[in-house]
This record gives sequence, structure tokens and C-alpha cells, in this order.
Amino acid sequence: MKSSVLKLPLKKIFDFIYQVSFENGLVENEFDHVFVGLYDGNVKMNSEEVSDYTFLPMEQLALELKNKPENYTEWFKISFPKLEAWWQQNLHK
Repeated sequence: MKSSVLKLPLKKIFDFIYQVSFENGLVENEFDHVFVGLYDGNVKMNSEEVSDYTFLPMEQLALELKNKPENYTEWFKISFPKLEAWWQQNLHK
């Protein structure tokens, strides 16, 4: 098994507050923080917090969000434009 290596310390790039109501009556009202870093290792999900994950190139992820927004959480749809802008300015050069 490959050991997990954090290649870059986590860096906070932005935070945001949002509120959204769902058809089932639930409401999310959150203050979210977005961090980035480079990681080389196995992903260990907490199944109580995460139901699935995937790795996609940014361009493909942008298309997925546009074509299948129902596959993504509300907070991710809100935060992705800021994350994408940060990515283009800092890593995708």
C-alpha cells in the first residue's frame, strides 16, 4: 500500500456563507471554508460524511456541473466558480 504524502500544506483560498432550502423541507445554512493542497496517496472517506468521490480534470468537471448539476451538492455548485478562477490563476499555468 502506498503511503499518504501531503505534498503541499493546505492553504485556505476563500470562504463563503450560503443558505438553500430543499423540496423535502430541509434547509442548509452554512459558513464554508475552501482549502487546497497537493496530495499523493489513497483517499480514506468517512462514509458518514461522504457518499462518493471522483477525480476529474477541471474542464471536465465544469462540463459535468453544467450538464448534470443534480449530481453535485449545492455548496459545491456555489463554490466551483471561485475555485476554478483560483485554479486558472495559480495552478493551470
